[in-house]
Amino acid sequence: MLADGTEHTCCSIDISPGSAAISADVRPPRGTRIILYLDRLGRLEGEVQRVFDDGFAISFSVSDAKKRRLAEDLTWLANRDLADFANKRLSARVEPAQQSATMVLEDGTLRGVTLIDVSLSGLGVRSELLPPIGSVIRIGVNRGRVVRHFEGGFGLSFAQDDAGRASPSEKITSNAMD
Repeated sequence: MLADGTEHTCCSIDISPGSAAISADVRPPRGTRIILYLDRLGRLEGEVQRVFDDGFAISFSVSDAKKRRLAEDLTWLANRDLADFANKRLSARVEPAQQSATMVLEDGTLRGVTLIDVSLSGLGVRSELLPPIGSVIRIGVNRGRVVRHFEGGFGLSFAQDDAGRASPSEKITSNAMD
């Protein structure tokens, strides 16, 4: 989105925690403030540093903490195919409509987390606090067991639901947080 509020389709060509090259049908002049909404990375603000034939380069205006999270996300995205995660999943994963959530630990402690993806069998969760593998936690109305850790987060496998009427993905998107 440009400073005048207009939105344009774009695609990242190259990206780092501090900047990105963007392919787009518009060429905003150097110095223009931009807000990007990128799949799996979310909202990023910055300023156009240079313009080229197919688009422009932007330098992000983000905090050091946001840069660290962005670096973790980019590392995960770059390496996810190497780990062949897609073939090991029990069911397809989708990006949840509501990404902010609250985690309730076994001792009742509440922590804010970000949902990375959701499936019928579990969640990918971005969190600074990593509950121990095997611990049972709650996120929204969903209870599950922590089954793995990865850089910046963990995987949660949903616990068996006695009611079994609504799928976990329906629950997480319609009742993301209590």
